Amino acid sequence: PILKKTLILGSGPDTFAFMFPQYDYIAGAQNGFASTLITKPHNTYLQIGIQTGVLSLLSYIGFYICYFVESVRIYRKREGITFTERCGLGIFISSICYMVAGLINDSTIGVSVIFWTFLGLGYACNHLILKNEVSILENHMGAKQRESSSKIAKGNWIVKICIFIGVVLALHFLLHIKDGEPTDGRAIFETNAILTSQTAT
Repeated sequence: PILKKTLILGSGPDTFAFMFPQYDYIAGAQNGFASTLITKPHNTYLQIGIQTGVLSLLSYIGFYICYFVESVRIYRKREGITFTERCGLGIFISSICYMVAGLINDSTIGVSVIFWTFLGLGYACNHLILKNEVSILENHMGAKQRESSSKIAKGNWIVKICIFIGVVLALHFLLHIKDGEPTDGRAIFETNAILTSQTAT
């Protein structure tokens, strides 16, 4: 029901706790959440639809569907011969896992940055593979093919550099995963309540 209010603009990043009907004490008591502040939907798609709008959600899904269809067409008959093909296939499979996990998990800053980095890398792999196929069909082992193969070799270095950056981001996230941040908004609300009470006295 909240999505009806966030069709175009959304409520804003990290505002789910304010949009959720926290005042519905009866439903909270019936479902065992009477003393719990609900701060996350545990669903990436609901989170995007509420916080940045349903149009944003449709764009997100449409963007991934384009990547999914393109990747299926490229990798359905391949055996992963080249380094670029292996990387592209691995990124494609991991992106499917991320999208499925989004049904029961929220999008967080640390993980989503890695996802978008590798998704862009997956698009780059697809582009290099398609470019290689076109050059082979047009040149038939000619001079232009040797030139394109050298460009693809350069592209492989770019892919390796991007993978290195992605691994660094993943390690950074894992090293800071246990940093002392509140897991929900209760600490923030309690702090505000204390400050308000102190000001009143």
